[in-house]
Amino acid sequence: MIRPTEEAVRMPQTPVKIPGYEFLRQLGAGGMSTVWLAVQESLQRKIAIKLMRRTLDTASDDARQFEKRFLLEGRTMAKLPHRNIVAVYDIVSTDEVSYIAMEFLEGGTLSERMQAGLSLADAISVVVQIAGALDFAHSQGIIHRDLKPANIMFRDAATPVLTDFGIARQQDQAATRLTQTGMLVGTPNYMSPEQISGNDIDGRSDLYSLGIMFYELLSGRTPFTGDTPIAVMMSHLTQPPPPLEAEFAYFQPVLDRMLAKNRDERYATLGEFVTALKQRVVASDTLLMRLQLTPGMSSSEQLRQLGFTASDPAGSGLRNAGSLSGSSPLPRPQDVAARRTSGASSPQRPPPSPPSRRAAAATTPPPSRQPSARPPLWPWLAAAGVVLAALLGLGFWRWQSGSGLSAETRELVGFWLKQAETLAGEGKMVSPPDDNAYQVVQKVLQKDPDNEAAQALLARMAQALRAEAEAALAKNDYALARDKVDQALFVRRDDAAVAALKQRIDAAVASEERQKQLEQLLAGAAAADKAGKPFGPEGSYALLVKARDLAADDATVKQRMDAFIAAQLAPAREALAAGNSERANLLLIGLRPELGKEAAFTTLSADATRAQQAAGLEKQIAATLQRGEAELKAGRLTEPSSANALASLGQLRELAPQDARVTAFAGQLAAALVADARQSAANAPQRALERAELALRADPARADAAALKNEIEQRLGQRLADIGRALSQAKQAIAEQRYLAPAGNNAREALANVLKLDAQNAEAGQLLAELPRRVAEGVQAKAAAKDTAAALELARGGAAAFPNDANLKTLLARTEAQAQGEQREAEVQAARERIANAIGATPVRVDSLNGAAAALAPLLAANPADAETLALRRRLAETAAAAQRAATNLADFDAFAGFLRSNDKLLAGEPAVATLQRDATALRDQLDQLERERLAALQGELVLNAQPWAQVESVVDGNRKAVALPGEASTPLALKLPAGNYVITFRHPQASKPVTVIAKVEAQRRAVANAAFPTISAEDYFSRAGW
Repeated sequence: MIRPTEEAVRMPQTPVKIPGYEFLRQLGAGGMSTVWLAVQESLQRKIAIKLMRRTLDTASDDARQFEKRFLLEGRTMAKLPHRNIVAVYDIVSTDEVSYIAMEFLEGGTLSERMQAGLSLADAISVVVQIAGALDFAHSQGIIHRDLKPANIMFRDAATPVLTDFGIARQQDQAATRLTQTGMLVGTPNYMSPEQISGNDIDGRSDLYSLGIMFYELLSGRTPFTGDTPIAVMMSHLTQPPPPLEAEFAYFQPVLDRMLAKNRDERYATLGEFVTALKQRVVASDTLLMRLQLTPGMSSSEQLRQLGFTASDPAGSGLRNAGSLSGSSPLPRPQDVAARRTSGASSPQRPPPSPPSRRAAAATTPPPSRQPSARPPLWPWLAAAGVVLAALLGLGFWRWQSGSGLSAETRELVGFWLKQAETLAGEGKMVSPPDDNAYQVVQKVLQKDPDNEAAQALLARMAQALRAEAEAALAKNDYALARDKVDQALFVRRDDAAVAALKQRIDAAVASEERQKQLEQLLAGAAAADKAGKPFGPEGSYALLVKARDLAADDATVKQRMDAFIAAQLAPAREALAAGNSERANLLLIGLRPELGKEAAFTTLSADATRAQQAAGLEKQIAATLQRGEAELKAGRLTEPSSANALASLGQLRELAPQDARVTAFAGQLAAALVADARQSAANAPQRALERAELALRADPARADAAALKNEIEQRLGQRLADIGRALSQAKQAIAEQRYLAPAGNNAREALANVLKLDAQNAEAGQLLAELPRRVAEGVQAKAAAKDTAAALELARGGAAAFPNDANLKTLLARTEAQAQGEQREAEVQAARERIANAIGATPVRVDSLNGAAAALAPLLAANPADAETLALRRRLAETAAAAQRAATNLADFDAFAGFLRSNDKLLAGEPAVATLQRDATALRDQLDQLERERLAALQGELVLNAQPWAQVESVVDGNRKAVALPGEASTPLALKLPAGNYVITFRHPQASKPVTVIAKVEAQRRAVANAAFPTISAEDYFSRAGW
């Protein structure tokens, strides 16, 4: 209130002292504040000061909300400098007082003017000027939401001023919790259908309210009346307005559009309405005659006085008096009410001339006024249910004493169920927001948690959503399928069939995403091939490995990987085919770190190793054969001990016992031995027997050697034959390097047998004396051939057999040292291979690099100058640096950066690391920006509101994963979330049950989820609404 009221007759004590202002008297009081007339001492002008009432509990949530709303009203008016909007001079909030200093309006309210009587010109002027004020407010993004005659006051006789922005709101913001708890904002007689339904509103809602007021100005009453507020609001939703009386039929098309139930059928803006009204006025000579203000005045001057062209803030071009004689008086509200009470009919006036064609064309009635296109009543019946719901939530209906629901509540629950059925039948099961079956069913369940019909409807909704998801899945529309199945699970969380369908959809989506990733990886591998980058983090092989890990059974991936590996192995395979096994193995060594685990590599490597071994063996066989043949040709059959044909045969049989060339050489040696035996038979029978024995050992199938042996044995007798046989065995064992083993078949035991038979046998004694030397030579030969295990075994046997031989002791120590050195080298080499494999692992992983670094550190500590180890360090640095540069997300980038930081000492001085450290900050900033852009492209905003306010208890996505909420999660709350469906649970401390809402978030768009909690009574609401 900004004007004096009857309450101002009494002069209550001024509640506070405000420096600079002198309080004169109280003008009025409301639920939140009192209004005082005061003088601003500095300017000596009268102003109105609106003081917010302070409660004892100023720290309570309600008190804070009242203060926010109070100050918001002042700030809203302050944003609107317009000649037809009340001016605000100051807004102050301190610990002691909150107040708004504003313009003092002395001209009374429009309600009072209507009681006194207005002319048609007055009515049009008021409507046009207030339309201009509203249009300006809308252009600033502000909607009034409570337009009525009581909120329009006069600065002077001709200047109406719009006041009371207490429930105005920003059009471009989500609803805040500053509006009173759970209530419908506005005054029932003037509320638009969308306000009553609780839907989002825009400037067309104010246009509807202005239409109601215009109707009232013309007819003396509002178009919708009733005994109760609910009856009035139901009429707004379901009934057309009564037609104007015949004398005002000129305005019927304009009012039809202003009062259309569907806001899309109304004028788009207040400016468009004013233009239509102006066309209506100009097009009718009769109307101009009725509106003539001054005889002889031009039409443009008449329009200017009516406000159609007024633009100056002072309003100098407008009328400065009330009704003029040329303008017909309008019905007063009290007269209309009296006629209705008495039952008298309205006075009949002669019908005016019909409007011109151009006016009719400019104001064609909307579909809502055309009988052939009248919309069905169900949308407004549904909206009426929202009104009933709001009123029930406000406490309009009371619970009856005792158990069960009251009759009114049961009736309302039934209405809600019908509304939910209707919405579900239209496919509005969980969307659009605030107009879907799920939210209506939630209202039912809040009042009747065990309602079987509601549960059954939820089950049918889930089944319908599941069917839609099935259909979308069949069309490979995975986005729609996932959307619908998530909604179905929100509706019925424990539906096993829906859960199974979600798994199928997720599998299909995963398959599609996997296929896309495969295509990207294969394309990347082809590009890397073309760029000559087979290996490395972004090389062809790394990308193919990722593809194989993603789809091991994919035929295309397998073919591409096989082709790549074949191409990499081709040079080694060609070298092997050409008989160059040594080159093949060298090439394979270079590929081992990357391809070492591939089956094709393993097979080829084994083939190359065998080929190289065979080549080496062949060289040994050829060399030994060549030496043996030379010894045979020189007649060195069994002597000297270290270089004779028999010893060469022993080596050949050890190398290749089945080789035909060895067999042939054995035959040649046997023939030579038989020939030598025959020559010695007469003069040296024991030598002849020995040669015969050796011939049979070289070639057991030689018959002439066997016959000669038998002949000599008979001539010598048993003893000499045994000696000869034992000596032959000893020489054969020496030739085959069986010096000390195996037991029962070695040279030492054979010589011991000879000396047992013939203690004075000089040859046996000589051979036995030479045996330590032969053992030492054997140890050295095996050690030189890197057969360290055999050398060590022989050295240990020699030291045990000949404990007094100092040379063997020394050789044993040396061989043991060699074995230990080779063991260490083998361990180092194995460590190098592990490091190389870890560095070359595809894809590059931080844990693999950490393992490589841990194995590399002790190698460098043991031998800082080792070339192979230093090469591995360089590879490790280059691989880690390349992986960090190639990282596609911050997590990977930071992980590799952490690896390099933790190993900075190990990798100090490596050029790749130094270069990366110089570029790291810029690289990370670039990646951070890309990731932010990527995330923003996939995210949307979800604004959570509640009336009056609530704590957001949980936000759960389609996978039933809870979204992390801030520490202060009270409404209004805005969250950035990935696109998808979410179920939000709100809780209010004064409500016994939480409210759940389903919302769909789309990428780069804003979604709003609203909840309401009943915390005030309907009586309180209607009292505040002015009923």
